[in-house]
Amino acid sequence: MKKSFIKKWDMILIATALAVSAVLFLSVRFFSGNGEYVNVKVNNFTVAELPLDTNTVYEIETDKGITNILEISDGMAKMISAECP
Repeated sequence: MKKSFIKKWDMILIATALAVSAVLFLSVRFFSGNGEYVNVKVNNFTVAELPLDTNTVYEIETDKGITNILEISDGMAKMISAECP
């Protein structure tokens, strides 16, 4: 009598894990926004809401007089310069 390496309950566990993973992946993809804007926050306060479809450079002034630079280009936002305490 041969013993099977993978048993019935192992297959059920694997199938359940794959199904849960697929549901989580699809719900994140479906319910996440389409990313039309970027919210700029300083000390947890929104100071600007900028559209991602307009290429621009935005200077962010902090309350300590530090200036950080945010660039929006090709639908993506990135920090060009940032001084973090």
